[in-house]
Amino acid sequence: FIIPFVLAGFALVFMFFRQLLITTGIGPTLLEISGHPLLPGGEYGLFLSQSGPLTVNAMRVLLVCEESVTYRQGTNTRTETQEVFRKTVFTRDAFLIESGLPFESEIDLTVPKGAMHSFKSDHNEISWLLVVEGDVARWPDYKRRFPIVVRPACEENVR
Repeated sequence: FIIPFVLAGFALVFMFFRQLLITTGIGPTLLEISGHPLLPGGEYGLFLSQSGPLTVNAMRVLLVCEESVTYRQGTNTRTETQEVFRKTVFTRDAFLIESGLPFESEIDLTVPKGAMHSFKSDHNEISWLLVVEGDVARWPDYKRRFPIVVRPACEENVR
């Protein structure tokens, strides 16, 4: 009677250590931005650093805007999120990151003119993100999200 529970326990321990290895094996991703908060139409510099060792099939940095809506349906509260803007600001294919020597790149970022500013209320939210996506050999793909703030455009920036 106890054998299935022991086997299930071993399986859970194995899956835990496997997930821990995946989480810690890819290494940290560092993304720095030259100015913050951002303005619509503004140009900024990004610094990307990814630690290894990794064999990278593809890496992308995306500028993403998401809109979230929270509403009640009967007695339940639901939140729906929709991606309303996505722009690839950096891509690189097929490269190797060696141990002790991180991959580093400087990237130009332009926030679109007329972009909606970041906003949060009880039921609505507009959020901007920089997303680093990686397709790595012998590891699951990864996605790291970095929230940013886009301020409303001032009159002098609109002209």
